[in-house]
Formats: sequence, C-alpha cells, structure tokens
Amino acid sequence: MTNALRGEIEYEYQGQKLFFCLTMQSLAEIETHLNLNSFTEVFTNMQAGIFSARAMITILKSSLIDQSEANLQSIEQLPPDTSISLVKQLVTHSFANMHKKKA
Repeated sequence: MTNALRGEIEYEYQGQKLFFCLTMQSLAEIETHLNLNSFTEVFTNMQAGIFSARAMITILKSSLIDQSEANLQSIEQLPPDTSISLVKQLVTHSFANMHKKKA
C-alpha cells in the first residue's frame, strides 16, 4: 500500500509490485550519480522533453523502496516509455505541493 502523503507511487511489472518514493536520500544519490548541482536540472530537462536513459534508471533505482536484486533488475528491463512515465509520475507526486500557495 502506498503513502500518498509521502509521494509514494506503486507500479506493477510482470506481476511484481514496485514501490517508489523520492526522499532526501534518493535525491542526494541522484545528484551524486548524475554529477548534478541540484535535482532541478533533471526536472528542467524533463519539462523540456529531454530524457536520458542513465537519468531514468538512476532516478528509478534510487527511489525504489525495496531495493532487492530482483526489483533492481526489473527496473533495468522496463521499456523506455514506461520508465519515462514512471519518472514523470514520481516527480509529479513528490513535488505536487511545491508551488501551491499556503492559505
């Protein structure tokens, strides 16, 4: 079961449920692996329609809640369009309230 307040998403691939969540730790791992100054560089590229396979795999692996070997291998086998869709969902769910004004 996912926790929407944390920005978690669930995806079923070949009968296996995968759970993802962008945390501060996963954001730091993504920045490190992709040699970025901030995660906003990935976000900006996504908005411009620029998707790197390395970035997609890094984001999905870093945000995978259960990083068992089987789950990590499942990430590597995802079709490109599925990977892009999952990353878009993950970023949208994680940052949905970022630009909302507080009442």
